[in-house]
Amino acid sequence: MKTVKEFIVEGTLKQLTTGPSRSRIGLDRQRKDASERAAFRKAGMRRTQSGGSRQRFSSTNNQNEYSKTAITSYPSQSAYAKDAIPEKEQHFKDGKGVKSTKDRAIFLKRLKKQLKTTRTRRGVHAVDILPKGDYKKNDPKDSIPRGREFQRVVREVPQEVKNAGGKGGDKIVGKASEVMPGSKNPEQGRKKRRKLYSKAIGATDWDPVTKVQVASVKEQKTFSEFLELVEKYYAPDEKLSSGKSPLRKALKKQEKRQSEIGPNSDIRRMRRHSEKIETKVKHGADNPNYNSRVNSRDDDEVRVDSDGTDYMTVHHKPSKVTYNVVKSPGPGNIHSIEWSHERGHREGLLPSERNSISRDARRVYDRHVSHRLPHGATLHNKPAREGLGKIYKRVGFGNVDSDNDQFARIGREKSPKQKAKGRKGRLTPLDPKKTKRDANWDGDSGRG
Repeated sequence: MKTVKEFIVEGTLKQLTTGPSRSRIGLDRQRKDASERAAFRKAGMRRTQSGGSRQRFSSTNNQNEYSKTAITSYPSQSAYAKDAIPEKEQHFKDGKGVKSTKDRAIFLKRLKKQLKTTRTRRGVHAVDILPKGDYKKNDPKDSIPRGREFQRVVREVPQEVKNAGGKGGDKIVGKASEVMPGSKNPEQGRKKRRKLYSKAIGATDWDPVTKVQVASVKEQKTFSEFLELVEKYYAPDEKLSSGKSPLRKALKKQEKRQSEIGPNSDIRRMRRHSEKIETKVKHGADNPNYNSRVNSRDDDEVRVDSDGTDYMTVHHKPSKVTYNVVKSPGPGNIHSIEWSHERGHREGLLPSERNSISRDARRVYDRHVSHRLPHGATLHNKPAREGLGKIYKRVGFGNVDSDNDQFARIGREKSPKQKAKGRKGRLTPLDPKKTKRDANWDGDSGRG
């Protein structure tokens, strides 16, 4: 039999633990708990009561001068999701937090997709790279060593997670902040850091809902595990349960790769690399000599003849326009350019025909001649008649002097941003008087 005292205590405990709470804080807590359970159920994630461990700092912090790595470990992905899910709006919070269970469920679904949640229990490690000591992030002092150290610390994050107890297959979660807090464009700093995380540790793309990036700790097998895995392999001619041998499956896979070239295949990568090199050469990427290479698309239109250093001839078959570029004798690096047409002199041509030929010559120069000129050289032009000098100035030549000479410096192809600002072409105008004086130029006999 129970004593009167035990009976009173048991009845009091039942009253305290059963039934809905009557206080506002208690009701809000119950409402939040019910919303969280519903959100996890809609997202298809298991809800756990365990949370994360205490925040631990990396083992190499003593070696760093400007930053330190803080790691908070969670035993499972659901444990991290429980701490990461946004809070439900409460009455006394004045509108802060998520307003509905549906929004919280959407958050968990996006997080589940990023973490690639499976039935296998995987740990999650939330990583923060913090400033060390009294160092201020917006201090411009020592910006170069600070940036180098930050890149090194980011690359060392997977190893620091392993030192903190992480295993292969565990997830690393991080949120990018602006490089310099208080800057005029903090979003640009965040984008740069997200790009660095993706490049350094293979983090996923940033999600606008979860606002985090996720990376994985690579699994490294021990030697005994490797031997155990090797023993499970079949012989090349031994048949599998499907009736096919490993050799036959490998050959089938090779045939499929050759017949169906995917976007990430080796052949596609080699093609993209070749096109990239071709584009660099086309844009005059520091090429000190003439570029006589003709790609497959222009092979039927253009014929280029050049020795690489002293002369180059570009003939455009459809328009019958020919450009001749010759290096002037003597010291220095000055090249003279002129163009001609198969129909010869302008006399006997209609004005419309002359204008058509001039437009063809401009198009041929822009598409087939400009990128073949040597980078860093000086280009010389002598207009055939009065008035043409003004037209050539639009291409990039300087003023015409009393000897009817024009000069320009050959640079790089302008970037899209520079072209948008009105800077077009590779030529930069030069003053003819100064150029002749520096190169000791003699208009009649070349340079002395």
